Amino acid sequence: QEMIDELKKLYANLHTEVTLLHSESAHENQSDLLSLLGDLAQASPLIKVESSGESTTYPELTLLLNGKKTGIHFLGVPGGHE
Repeated sequence: QEMIDELKKLYANLHTEVTLLHSESAHENQSDLLSLLGDLAQASPLIKVESSGESTTYPELTLLLNGKKTGIHFLGVPGGHE
């Protein structure tokens, strides 16, 4: 909860809708990705989590701003060093 509170402060000035678009995967790390995305979505009402409906081997995440692709795409779970 402490991390989410810090993120709320950080994202308080967010004025653009951010969509965290994830694939569907049976990979063992998929639940880690969904948990991370859920935590991020709690930090601002402008952060949305959606499924692409696409089935992939590995967890995948694409960042959208105002519904448009940004070119930022992760294969696997972002670990913080990205």
